Amino acid sequence: MKFARYLAGTAVLFALHCQAQNEIRMVAPVSKPAAIWVEASPRVSDWSNTSDPLVCTNWSPSVASINEGVSFIQTSVDCLQNQERSIQAREQDKISQVYRNKGAPVLEPRTLTVTATRNAIGTHPSSNWVDAPSLYSAWANTTAPLVCTTWTPDPATIGQGIQFQQTSSDCLQQQQSTVQAREQDTISLAYRNKGEPYTETQTVTVTSTRTATGTNPVVQGDYLVAAGNCCTGQHGYIPYNTGMIQSSSNPNYHLSYLVIKNDGTIYFAFTEVTAANAPAFVQRIKSVSIDFLDANKNLILTTTANPPKVQFSVYMGWNVSGTTLTQGYAAPYMRLRIQLNP
Repeated sequence: MKFARYLAGTAVLFALHCQAQNEIRMVAPVSKPAAIWVEASPRVSDWSNTSDPLVCTNWSPSVASINEGVSFIQTSVDCLQNQERSIQAREQDKISQVYRNKGAPVLEPRTLTVTATRNAIGTHPSSNWVDAPSLYSAWANTTAPLVCTTWTPDPATIGQGIQFQQTSSDCLQQQQSTVQAREQDTISLAYRNKGEPYTETQTVTVTSTRTATGTNPVVQGDYLVAAGNCCTGQHGYIPYNTGMIQSSSNPNYHLSYLVIKNDGTIYFAFTEVTAANAPAFVQRIKSVSIDFLDANKNLILTTTANPPKVQFSVYMGWNVSGTTLTQGYAAPYMRLRIQLNP
């Protein structure tokens, strides 16, 4: 009985093995070493946001810069974001390499600066029309020049029946211009008309011309002739049959001969005056004068014949031997002036 109880009490320590030949073996259990726990690296979770971004100070673009009613995305780069992560302290058994938690997990917080976006709607007016410079058409005459006060030359200074151009520089001219008021959009910079076009008027001073007819019954011709040797014994201006000068105010006559002889006699002739019409031409002469001019065409002396004598039927002339000209020579220039009755 005592043996049986011993066996029963030590069953956990011994095992009986029965084999053939009535052999009995007993195996003792191996003892397991005790665990050795040491500090190990904690288990750390990823950072996670605990709320939406907070305190976003600057959003761009601003709603005031986007046309009214237009949806767009705003961005802020200075938002504060709260985050946290879980930290679980651990131990590790040096024998088995097994980990085990040490206490309760701890939450670690932090705040970061992050970028955030949001939907927004523009508030800027889509158009902003302001007054702009008006458009003006070029000034256009509405009538012929009016109220021309002074016309030149005077018809009384022009030979009777001769047509000529008169000029007036004090004529009043009515003009008008079309004006279109406008506006400009400060957003798109486009222009648009403002109201209907209207007309502006002005009166300006202009120059005008017209055709007139002379009323002076006397025709005057001026002939300026340079000095030159004419022929032996004479000092003249236009040698005979070598040239002619048209009248400056009466183109119907051409001076073809003008000479002053050593004795002081002046002779002149016209291409249009022949032996046949010379008497009639002389009857029309009202006055004749000769101006003697220096090299600068300043007047030296004037002598007049009223009327001159007819010489050789086709030449007119008179004696001016009483002049102060150097004997045998004329002045550098002579100007013949002749007035004819109609």
